Amino acid sequence: MKRQELEEIVKQDKAVEVFEAGIADALTYLDFPRGHHSRIRTTKGLERLFEEIKRRTRVVGVFPDETSLIALTTTVAIRVTEEWALRRYLEMGLLEAHEKVQVGASQFTKLSRR
Repeated sequence: MKRQELEEIVKQDKAVEVFEAGIADALTYLDFPRGHHSRIRTTKGLERLFEEIKRRTRVVGVFPDETSLIALTTTVAIRVTEEWALRRYLEMGLLEAHEKVQVGASQFTKLSRR
């Protein structure tokens, strides 16, 4: 085999290792009710929060000290959290029903093993 072919195989092996190491984490959102999937499978909400913090800090420009930066960032985060709470970002009834089903399934599994 040529050196280039060997290097390509090594790269592919590393890619497979990375994929295998991260696939479980990437699919964690599937453990939640289907109605929540569209909200939790991406980081769009978090990205919007970071963009809002960037926008606000650019307006101020230079902060007198670290405490003032933390105060502004905390205020923005609290405001966004309140907005999410008012919009009912996730339907908690779905999550509660999903948890009941999971508990029932685990109890059934325990009983069936006896």
